[in-house]
Amino acid sequence: MRLNDWIMGLVAAAAIGLGGLAWADTPDEVVAARKATMKAMDEIGHAFDDAVGNEADVKAMAPQAAKLATLGHDIPAMFPAGTETANKTRAWPEVWTDRTKFQTLAGQFAGDSAKLSTFAAAGDKDGFASQWDTVGNECGGCHRSFKRH
Repeated sequence: MRLNDWIMGLVAAAAIGLGGLAWADTPDEVVAARKATMKAMDEIGHAFDDAVGNEADVKAMAPQAAKLATLGHDIPAMFPAGTETANKTRAWPEVWTDRTKFQTLAGQFAGDSAKLSTFAAAGDKDGFASQWDTVGNECGGCHRSFKRH
């Protein structure tokens, strides 16, 4: 299986996981879907690390970067009220108590992921690498503020 096919499978799993939030019957199911989506996003990030490190053709990464942008907009919806303690969540209470900051960081991630997709679509390896550094740092910043490690 080619790397791109594998990544697209992960993106599909993430989309299914996110779509599952709408049908989830319990907070535990919502958190399980959220965790699956975040894991898929992490795997996409590792693929981007590999692409940058190997100086690969980044055009193939454009759909995955666009998917990250979409998921970035969806992140706040993955943390509805009532899931604060469900399914061994590692989210800090600040996800719900400092919602404005949480939504702002998710929006920045989404916007910068869209820019990442633009660099990828253009085949701009240097722009992609620089923008991936920005997006990756945003992942870490949000996790430092809102996730137990």
